[in-house]
Amino acid sequence: MCFVARAGSTLVAYDWFRFRPGPEDGDMIALGEGEVFLFDLHVDENWRGHRIQGAIGTRIRFFCKQQGYTTAYTQISAMNRKSLKGGRGWTASGVVLRVRGSKRGRWPIITLWGSSHPLSRLRSA
Repeated sequence: MCFVARAGSTLVAYDWFRFRPGPEDGDMIALGEGEVFLFDLHVDENWRGHRIQGAIGTRIRFFCKQQGYTTAYTQISAMNRKSLKGGRGWTASGVVLRVRGSKRGRWPIITLWGSSHPLSRLRSA
């Protein structure tokens, strides 16, 4: 599912989230009952600094709570200052290192602290 933010007919932001387990960006997202995973938040450059990210995140969390979801996960990139800023207000469940481009596209997930849940390495079929 995707939430979007518009100003008139202009799309200013979107954020995708999933309710079921499945592959995402080379990883397997292993969601359990009552869990949701948010990914791929984007705010148009012309609209950054207008608290759009916080507003869309609040609406998503409110929607998920109404639907009975109790736990929401997201990924925050340590290499992206804006991503780190957007993580304020969340409780960290773990810190992982994702190594890209090894073993034919399967990327190891190394848990540095806490838990890597809901991320797990995607197994080839």
